[in-house]
Amino acid sequence: RIVELRVDEGETVQRGDTLLIIDRTAFQAAVQRARAQLSSARASAAQAKANLDQARRNVRRTRQLKEQ
Repeated sequence: RIVELRVDEGETVQRGDTLLIIDRTAFQAAVQRARAQLSSARASAAQAKANLDQARRNVRRTRQLKEQ
């Protein structure tokens, strides 16, 4: 959503001029949601790796017991 329009139609502008101000609330909320999702995905990946490591240890232990 546009909060403020800083130029009029037909007005000459220069590179770097601020043309308008937007409401950043929605964008900031989206960034926060994305960060939370990323954090959750990283935690899930870490848990999956821990589960895989445990499963590999279990397979090794089972093979060793089977060979005895």
